Amino acid sequence: MKFTELTSLILTLMAIFLFSACQFIPTESSRNSRPLGENKIETEGKKDQVSLSTDDNPYLAQSVKVTSVARHRFELANKASRKEDWVQAENHLLWLTKNYPELSGPFLKLALLYNATEQFEKAESSFGHAIVSNDKNIYAYNQYAVFLRERGKFIEAEKYYRQALNIWPAYPEGNLNLAILYDLYMGRLELALQHYKIYQSLLPETNRQISGWIIDTQRRLATSQITRGD
Repeated sequence: MKFTELTSLILTLMAIFLFSACQFIPTESSRNSRPLGENKIETEGKKDQVSLSTDDNPYLAQSVKVTSVARHRFELANKASRKEDWVQAENHLLWLTKNYPELSGPFLKLALLYNATEQFEKAESSFGHAIVSNDKNIYAYNQYAVFLRERGKFIEAEKYYRQALNIWPAYPEGNLNLAILYDLYMGRLELALQHYKIYQSLLPETNRQISGWIIDTQRRLATSQITRGD
């Protein structure tokens, strides 16, 4: 299966600010059931300059003021999550969503917490609130798409991945996750190949694993075209 363990995901995300420029959401997974990360990337050398820029994320470009009280509550939620005290973490996040409803980050973190604790209806509701609070939160679209993909709702997952990419076409993880969806779950190899290549082009250096996936996808695509008589 191509997805990151939910508990590992929430523990990682709870340690990172989701209020402003510190926000980050990891990819769904790698083909070897391990999340891609800088420490797992093998490089072949510098890539050519690409037209898409990773410096113009519209979500992170937004100016958001966060009070010291809100930051303190957020840190308390982080500490509770590191101890796997999900009830306490939930309480702090609920307080934030009630008192700072304009911040989409706490809603997203709450959605991930509910997903990790198998409270799926609450998770879906919180994903929706995160997107409504800030319709440029590409990470909310991306994680909601992961949530939908895990439930076999592939068409809906595609919709939310694409919404994230409509906001920021150079979103690396969004392109990778959409490629995986097309490749393994929808059998749309041409589109999968397109987004694998975009993801590769957005990396600072060529990733050998992704290069292998591209070659494999090209091979399977060529085989399917021969079979169809294209």
